[in-house]
Amino acid sequence: LAVASPATVSRCGMVFLEQVDIGWKVSLYSWLDSLPERLADNKDQMRTLFESNVDALYEMVQRKIKAPVPPTLNWLTTNLLHLFWALLQLELPLD
Repeated sequence: LAVASPATVSRCGMVFLEQVDIGWKVSLYSWLDSLPERLADNKDQMRTLFESNVDALYEMVQRKIKAPVPPTLNWLTTNLLHLFWALLQLELPLD
């Protein structure tokens, strides 16, 4: 995308958005909207859980973990959601 002209990008139908412009909460809200109906009563609790802990977790990762490629906040959030979903599937039979 760095060398593509705007016309090329528009013909391909691409829309490029910076991660800092989107924010991590968009991923969270999208994930919450995709949860099974069975978990609808718990969406507010899960939203509160993530909103109150993700920023602190990201700060801890930045300070305490040495990584060859520093993780972004969106990357951290996406992987945290995947881990949480995996734990939900272990505990609940979600067909």
